[in-house]
Amino acid sequence: MRKYSYGFLFLVSGAFFLAVGVILHLYDYQLACAVLLSLGTTIIAVVVVNFLWSKSGGEPVQRIMENMRGASELFSDAFETGLRRVHQVRRIDYEEQHRLISTAKSVSILSLIFKVAQSQDLKRSLRKCVENGGRIRILLSNPNLDIESKDKVPSPFRLRQYAEGDFGIDRMHRELQDTLNFLRMIKNDIKADCPEKAHCFEYKVLSRYTIYFSLTCIDDRLQVSHYSNKRRGVDSPTMLIEKVASSRSLFAVYVEEFEYLWDKAGLVT
Repeated sequence: MRKYSYGFLFLVSGAFFLAVGVILHLYDYQLACAVLLSLGTTIIAVVVVNFLWSKSGGEPVQRIMENMRGASELFSDAFETGLRRVHQVRRIDYEEQHRLISTAKSVSILSLIFKVAQSQDLKRSLRKCVENGGRIRILLSNPNLDIESKDKVPSPFRLRQYAEGDFGIDRMHRELQDTLNFLRMIKNDIKADCPEKAHCFEYKVLSRYTIYFSLTCIDDRLQVSHYSNKRRGVDSPTMLIEKVASSRSLFAVYVEEFEYLWDKAGLVT
């Protein structure tokens, strides 16, 4: 009975409108009669069609309405949290990303290794951002302290080693050192060409905190990929988030975490 409760109520409503329409017809209220008869007929027709449709395997109107209500709730959540897209794997349009970085006022990057730093296109976009008055902050995990004891390798490196096979801790260490050298080269170029803006390009390393996700924040846009035990970073789900004025803002949550880690990290000279 509960399954057809809405249909039953609509059916009764339709019959009621038909009955009232017939009564009005007897008293020669033709306009009101026509309206109520049309309304009652339409309601009953919808109930009958819905019943037949559900019996033939189609989605009942009640379920469709429930699905629409669920979609409305998802839309509301997306609006309040700022979540715009979720990809099963990391999906980055590097050309678009470099364009956004070059014109950004603020760029914050949190990464375990940041291999993409070796891109010359990225190097140009980072420099252009600083030259245009933007601020860039890049935060990496400290390779030196983490590699001191191979018997006590922190979880981020173990996670990547398990995910990517016999990747090798030494190779990870070399990649991190290469990245730091690359960033140092960019810093030196900026110092040489526009020393008054060198303070706008900063990079730090974390010594005693674990990085559980990578983050790229360009002005009011944020891309987050969480590290997992089985998947590589490029194969991990990725969220695209925008800044919104809401107490449920995901943007604020991740930016707060970045700021916390940034304050705990040490500058690299």
